[in-house]
Amino acid sequence: MTHSNHRQGTCCNLRDDFVVLAKPAGTSLDPKAAILRFRDIGSRHGPVNVPGIQSPLSAAHLVYDSQEKVTGFLKDLVKADLGLSITVTGPYDLVEECCHKAGLSPYLVNLSLGFWGNTAMLPPHDILEITTMCGHGRISPNLVWDLAGQVQQRKLSPAQASRKAGKLCLCNIFNEVRAAKLMPKLAAGVEGGSVRPHNPSAGSTEAVPVKNSGISIDRNKCTGCLDCVPYCPVSAIVEIANEGSVAIDPGRCTECGVCWQTDVCPTGAIVARELTWPRTLRGKFHNFHAPYRATPMMAGVSHPLGPGGIVQSFPAHRFPSELDDDFKGKLQPGENVVIVELGRPHLGTTFRDVQKVAQALLPLGLEMGLQYPPSDERTPLNELMVDSAKAVFRRDILDERTGWVIFKMLIRQEERPRVLQALLNVAGEIDAVFAVNILSRVENSVSSITARIAAETGVTPSASCKTNVGLGARPVHRSGTAAPAPRSNLDVH
Repeated sequence: MTHSNHRQGTCCNLRDDFVVLAKPAGTSLDPKAAILRFRDIGSRHGPVNVPGIQSPLSAAHLVYDSQEKVTGFLKDLVKADLGLSITVTGPYDLVEECCHKAGLSPYLVNLSLGFWGNTAMLPPHDILEITTMCGHGRISPNLVWDLAGQVQQRKLSPAQASRKAGKLCLCNIFNEVRAAKLMPKLAAGVEGGSVRPHNPSAGSTEAVPVKNSGISIDRNKCTGCLDCVPYCPVSAIVEIANEGSVAIDPGRCTECGVCWQTDVCPTGAIVARELTWPRTLRGKFHNFHAPYRATPMMAGVSHPLGPGGIVQSFPAHRFPSELDDDFKGKLQPGENVVIVELGRPHLGTTFRDVQKVAQALLPLGLEMGLQYPPSDERTPLNELMVDSAKAVFRRDILDERTGWVIFKMLIRQEERPRVLQALLNVAGEIDAVFAVNILSRVENSVSSITARIAAETGVTPSASCKTNVGLGARPVHRSGTAAPAPRSNLDVH
């Protein structure tokens, strides 16, 4: 998952936005004790995390608003030697400076190549600067627009509006200090009309098809207060004209569960019902904190996340990741992982577009592999296809929408140009937006990697990225060799 890798902004306003993530991997301490110690050390350096509804994973995430704080934190982590793999999201040049001052050398970097595809669907950049600080797309563009309007009307201060938005980020990586600095400009844009609400066509309507599964509206309880409308990331909650109530458009809804989990409805009219096939795919592929699904990467953990909701977990798949590869040593020099996230930052995608992207990648000779998490029903991908050799999906799922589907490809560095060119070609053929990432070993500097990618593709990676700072024990350094990484895998989830 690359949830902190696509934070939008300018070189100036990204300079006060850093996320430090920890992951136990081969630790000599108890993992829980190591994370608690990480949290304790980090709290001494002034993190700006927002208190709110959070997942257990949020204990391993800390957010900072200055390079000096991150540098001090890394120095203390070096001394503590907790056996944790540490990744820092932020402008790569500033993160490299932090590493060098702490006596560390960056090990892996996950670079963002931005959003491709039908980018006309994206909200204004001023709104994206705030919404992308929640990597799972839980903060709706319309909610940010609404909060900015309340700042403009002096109903909320910028800090109050930022905290209200940040509470929706379950992974607790939202930077409310940065958001508060961005809010006045956004509020001025709302007042002047230069920043418009996202998806205005989803406002009042005469009727939508009845939705009786998944996240639904109990019409008997709905009073038409409209409090829930701006919370939907995909503008699926609509006002029913002349009825004094709202409904959820089943075509737009991705079953993320945000409106239900926030408990925004004063009468409890938003309810979570069971899903039926093929709509169950929306629940499987989208927000892993939805009320009727499992949560990945938290094996053996159960916890409530909303009114009556319990989520459970299963072990994560094994694939090279910047979060722990300094321990596992799977990614070798000269290898890259290309990650394509259809539907992100928050717009969702259909399986028709997933099929188009999969078919665009097939001629490259990459194996379609493994199974799709997150779900506790780990169905092999080919069970969704009628012809896996041609990546032809079942006809009854092609128009199903989901929050995201993620492709991961382990490739040789020399294969990078043709893989990215294939993605550039298909980007103009789909209705969805997708985010592109490249994971690479750092042999010299991150800037040298970004320069090579820009020269090869004409696409300059974003200034902010995820950097594994090299604090973990690297198998390739200890033994002189590392376990060989699997070749030509395409992992889809």
